[in-house]
Amino acid sequence: FNGYGRMFMRLTMAVSRQQEFVADETAARLSGSAPMVSALQKVAMLAPAYSMYLQHEVLPILRYGFLPPLAEGFDRFIASPETRNAFDKMAREQTTGDDAGEFDTHPPLSERVAALQRLPIARIGGTSDSALPMLNNPEKHARLLLEHNAGVDSVRQLNAIQWDDVGDSIYAKEW
Repeated sequence: FNGYGRMFMRLTMAVSRQQEFVADETAARLSGSAPMVSALQKVAMLAPAYSMYLQHEVLPILRYGFLPPLAEGFDRFIASPETRNAFDKMAREQTTGDDAGEFDTHPPLSERVAALQRLPIARIGGTSDSALPMLNNPEKHARLLLEHNAGVDSVRQLNAIQWDDVGDSIYAKEW
């Protein structure tokens, strides 16, 4: 049974990795290869940065019963040159990453970037090179995500606080 399970997982994860390559190629057909490579590298940087932001900046404030503006806080967090440089370095390291493990659902970023760079696909459609916001109201969506993870009632009990007030209202009292 264990042998069958391992064989099944290896096969299904290989299919999953192949589907990622197809999804990347499809997106490159719409936006071009270079924007797709850029997007993958940004996700490689922003995903761990957001996780770190939540753990070290937001959760301590939530524990005190306050809810700061999440999207604004992340913008501030990532705007710090030290933070940005650290996560940019992590993303670059991922771009030169390892081979996929037999149970990985996604190919390594380095393989995805290399596959995109080999594509002879020009952008089709009427997209421009300007950066367009993906969400109309990022603060609303950040709150909805928090409500999904922590529970609507828990989030609604929190008091609003601005980031500029966090030091005086929370940390100064704690110190």
